[in-house]
Amino acid sequence: MINLFWTEEIRKCWIAEQENVKAYWKSIENCRFPDAISSAAVVNKSCQKASASFGETTAAEILLNDLFLMERLAALLNKYALYWNSVQLKQFSESWSLLQDIQDSLRTLFRFGRDSNAAILKWIEKQTGDLEILYPYKIFASAEMVYSSLECSICGIDMSDSKCPHIAGNLYNGKFACGIIRDVIDFQGVALVENPLDKRCVVTIPNQSPSFKRIAFLGNALSERTLNPLSFAGASERVKKIQLDQANIGRNALCPCRSGKKFKNCCLKKGYIEGKHIDIHLGANPLVPSLHVTQKTLNEGQSYGKPDFAA
Repeated sequence: MINLFWTEEIRKCWIAEQENVKAYWKSIENCRFPDAISSAAVVNKSCQKASASFGETTAAEILLNDLFLMERLAALLNKYALYWNSVQLKQFSESWSLLQDIQDSLRTLFRFGRDSNAAILKWIEKQTGDLEILYPYKIFASAEMVYSSLECSICGIDMSDSKCPHIAGNLYNGKFACGIIRDVIDFQGVALVENPLDKRCVVTIPNQSPSFKRIAFLGNALSERTLNPLSFAGASERVKKIQLDQANIGRNALCPCRSGKKFKNCCLKKGYIEGKHIDIHLGANPLVPSLHVTQKTLNEGQSYGKPDFAA
C-alpha cells in the first residue's frame, strides 16, 4: 500500500508501521478482531504523531495531503476490524453502517491516492460490495429539504459565494472540503430510493430479526472458524429449486414459495419451489501467502436445511 502515497516522507512513515500492520492482518486472519482493533489503533496513533511532527505551516500541500491519506488508510483498517467484530457479535445493524464507512474511505483513497489500483484496496472494495448482498436493505431514505446556505468546512464561507475558493470533495492542505448545512428552512419530506448517495439511511431492523438470516450465517461461520475475513472470496445470488414433501403440506395451506397463493393453486403440480439463494464462496487470498484455503462454497441450505426465500 506504500504506492498509494505521493511523497517519500509518508512512504517511510508507513513502512515504519509494517510490523503493526502485519500483526493486524494476522489477527484478522485468526478472527481475533479485538487484537486487530488494538493494532489499528497503534497505527492510527503513529499516523497522528507523524502529522503533528510535520506541522501545517511548514509542510508543502502534497505532503499534507499525503498525511491525510495515511490517516484515512489507518482509519480504514480500524473500520474493517470493527466491521468483522460486529458481524461476529451479531450486531448486524451496526455492521451495515461500518460497511458504508469502509466504502467511503475506499472512495477517498482511490480518488486522491497515487495508485488507484492498489491490490489490497481493490480486494476490499470487491469484498464489501459482495457483503452488501447479504443484507436485507434494498430501499433507502433520502431527505428533501430547503436550506439557505452551504457552509464550507474549511473557510466557513457559503460555498456558493465567490469568496469561497474551495470546491466540495477536494483536498486542500490535508483538509477535505465539504458543505455543511446549518440552517434548514423547510423539511419537505423523505423519498424512498434504490440508489442513494448515502446508504446509511435505512429502516432500523432488530439484530435478532430473520431478515438478517444471511449475514447471521456469515457470523456463525466466523465463530465456528469455517471461514475468516481473508478467506471470504465473495457471495452470489441464484435461483434454487427445492423438492417438496407434499405429504406435509395441506392443499389449502399457503404455498411455501411465499407467493401468497394456496398450495393447490401454485406449486403443487410442479412438486418443487423456486426462490433466491445465497452462496458464500471461499478461496485463497493471494495477498496473504500464509493462508491456504481450497476453493469451495459454503452452501447456506446445508446449514439451515432450506434456502433463503426472502425478497
